[in-house]
Amino acid sequence: MKISKKVWLSALAGIVLASGVSAQSITLTNIFGGDADNLYSSDFITLTKDDDGKLNKGNVNVADRLQLDFKGDKILGRVRLEGKTNVVNGKLATNFSTDNSDIRIRGFVGFNPWEFLTIAGGNSFFSKYSLSAAYLTASDDQESHGNLLDTNGAGVIFNIAGLKIAGGVAAESRLNLNFAASYDIKDVVSLGFTFQDVTTEAFSFAGYAGLSAVENLILNVGYIYNHEGGYLASAEQAVQVSAGYTFKDIGLTLLGDLQLGLTKNGAKDKDGKYAEYDRVPLYTKVVAGISPLDNLDVSLAFTLSDAGLNVVAYSFYPYIDYDTGLGTIRTGARFNFADSDFNSIDIPLSWTYKFKIK
Repeated sequence: MKISKKVWLSALAGIVLASGVSAQSITLTNIFGGDADNLYSSDFITLTKDDDGKLNKGNVNVADRLQLDFKGDKILGRVRLEGKTNVVNGKLATNFSTDNSDIRIRGFVGFNPWEFLTIAGGNSFFSKYSLSAAYLTASDDQESHGNLLDTNGAGVIFNIAGLKIAGGVAAESRLNLNFAASYDIKDVVSLGFTFQDVTTEAFSFAGYAGLSAVENLILNVGYIYNHEGGYLASAEQAVQVSAGYTFKDIGLTLLGDLQLGLTKNGAKDKDGKYAEYDRVPLYTKVVAGISPLDNLDVSLAFTLSDAGLNVVAYSFYPYIDYDTGLGTIRTGARFNFADSDFNSIDIPLSWTYKFKIK
């Protein structure tokens, strides 16, 4: 049975109150601005080419993310409040509809009555309960197929000597069971498997392996059956490879993600039907970053996405992260192309500030 938004909001309010009483550590993080990578919004300024080949005046997008993380002896959790708006032709445009609101609250709470057992519930687990081998280094993200407890709902995790076994139910209108397992040998290797939507036609399976035996190297590989959501277009079968290496002597970091569909079929939907593409879907991202100063990181990202249709989208994104001492400012310029044609320029701008309350 689907859990109503009122129930979630009441539960999250209770989490906040409980955290103030019992948490040993409380951290508050705020991100303000417009950045598609780290906010619930588009980039701060979006300039799109019109029919005459000229850039229009563009839209201004502003968002804020306020996040509370707390941790105690037997409890931990997160509450995140996000809102966004944009300015179109000089007017604010904000959606407050119930189904697709520009303001949303998400969170979860995890309870550890014993060291080997975690009981968790919430309307978003973010990437808290996830497989380390499913991590995408260049995208700095985790897709839902690599989560021990799917994306939301409730579940339990047993953790014994590096072996984790998880089971949960998603917060949907139909019975939706999810199972997963992982095994980590610290600084050597990590393995993981997920079985999601096992009680629906949209059943998916994923298996991952990660190498952590080489210093400064991250190497993760995976296979997903019935891939849906995330960066890659839906795919009946998909593989992914993600790698990263840091040259500490010169402060250079290289990161790369590759996701590739193995057939021209999309993922099977809840009615058991497949979409069909002209080509296999593809997603790749490469990032090169260097730190010329202690408080400055300079990076260049290249992203390419082929949804298996008639258009290949790609972008070049030079950007900087500058630590002001009162938070980190990120800005740059995304140059977006569709096939060989220049399409738009986006200007991200965000300010991230984090502090501990106790």
